Amino acid sequence: MGLFLSMSGVIGKNAAEVTNALQEYININEGIIEEVQPVNEAFDLCVIGENEKNTTIVYPNDFFEWEETSEYLSKALNTSVFSFHIHDGDFWMYNFYNCGESKDKFNPIPDYWENLPEEEIEKWKGNPQIICKFIKDIYFNDIENYYKFWGKDNVKNKKAYEEDEFSFGNDWQVIDFMDKLNIIYPFEQENGFPIGKTYKITLKDKFQEFKEKLCESISKIKFD
Repeated sequence: MGLFLSMSGVIGKNAAEVTNALQEYININEGIIEEVQPVNEAFDLCVIGENEKNTTIVYPNDFFEWEETSEYLSKALNTSVFSFHIHDGDFWMYNFYNCGESKDKFNPIPDYWENLPEEEIEKWKGNPQIICKFIKDIYFNDIENYYKFWGKDNVKNKKAYEEDEFSFGNDWQVIDFMDKLNIIYPFEQENGFPIGKTYKITLKDKFQEFKEKLCESISKIKFD
């Protein structure tokens, strides 16, 4: 199995603001978030790191609500948020929110799961002009080259920009893209140790809750 990685790139907000908003989301969903110290590369923990412009959340590998969380953070903080995802080591993708509304999305292999009609594929081509519209000091020429369909555009093993570390066809190309946006990947390059604070997130088991409610309802049924 390849890498599964999910992140939120929160524009123009510091780590404290983002952490508070994330805490609100977890509380609304009857979960718990608590700061802990990492003992390894922290893929089982939530990592929140920042630079002078933006903040990144890397979600633990058993957290599956990155899309809903990114949308919530965008609305709660009245800002732009990228929801980044690496899927099984095969590709990276994003959904882009502004003030809680979806504004753009990109996937270099949009028909990965199933064959799609051309009009559906086109919906995933992304629009760098939209990104530049909502994010200050990001220029079209700095990001436009990433917007390629890896198969259709025949770009595999080429780089979007000469200074990039990763090529098309490599899921880690998302790190180069994030770098152009001044969004950090909050891990040390040498040893993989997290940069920033680390948290343990525990969400309520919704399936277990459903089973408990179902059993409770059945127990109240009176049989003749």
